[in-house]
Amino acid sequence: MADISPTTGVEYGRLTVLGEVSRRDASGKVRRFLECRCKCGEIREFRKDVILSGRATSCGCYHKEVASVLGKATALLLEGRVFGRLTVVRRHGTKRRKSTWLCQCECGEEKTVLSTSLTSGKTTSCGCYRSEMAAERRFNPSISDEERELSSNRDLNPRNVEWRKAVYERDGYSCTVCEDDRGGNLVAHHKDGYHWCKDRRYEVGNGATACSDCHGEFHHLYGPADNTEEQWAEFCSKSRRERPLRIEKASIELGMVGRVFGFLTVMKRDGRAADGHASFLCRCECGNEKKVVGSSLRKGVTKSCGCKKGLLISESKRAA
Repeated sequence: MADISPTTGVEYGRLTVLGEVSRRDASGKVRRFLECRCKCGEIREFRKDVILSGRATSCGCYHKEVASVLGKATALLLEGRVFGRLTVVRRHGTKRRKSTWLCQCECGEEKTVLSTSLTSGKTTSCGCYRSEMAAERRFNPSISDEERELSSNRDLNPRNVEWRKAVYERDGYSCTVCEDDRGGNLVAHHKDGYHWCKDRRYEVGNGATACSDCHGEFHHLYGPADNTEEQWAEFCSKSRRERPLRIEKASIELGMVGRVFGFLTVMKRDGRAADGHASFLCRCECGNEKKVVGSSLRKGVTKSCGCKKGLLISESKRAA
């Protein structure tokens, strides 16, 4: 049975403190836990510092509800869209906390694919395209064994690694379409396709730096292979007028305005933070306004303009 604590009856988000429990860990040190009842009825114990700092505001039901809402919003944007040879039929479920989609391939096969694999251009068929390309490399007498090996894994080819680095350096390690320079999501794109244009494979002028979103959108529009420099020029020209669709941004940001996170109410979107993430203008219950990154709101990292932080610290000291 939990002992009565100074915080008993206090609400932290969806959690109401029922009492305090002390336990010894493996090293013999006494740890303090708070027994809490969530609004959904679930009773769980949390470390005291986690509750008082605001890092936990529910038993986990809130995050499940948000994930469910975002999944439905994304489904409305993905259903019926075509990615290479795949047409999205419907949302199938989740895998590794990411949405999966049931897709129909042009060859008639069905395949379940992660949303990120579709939007990034990583998966464009049920596997039939790869099999066709492998068969062509295997049986085409004009292709040497060395060519087959290098084509199957370009990272093993020193010339390709040097070419990619040169393309990145020329473009300042940023996407030439949307100027995304966060790093870690960049691709060196061959304007005239790698497989058909052998003469320009390692020509720096035939390369362009693109982020995974723009690269995936390009191959969604123009297909996964046999692409040309003219197609890339047309895509860049169009994309600078009409930015490629960002599924995640559309589904999340459209649902943020008006929502309440702790003591903050989201008023409107207010540009991007230095790290590239969307930020929002929020009004605190005390009347102050604060600009907060969307991920900090959704994860519960920021719950007020700062006015409640001192209150929580002093309350924690009194409880200790």
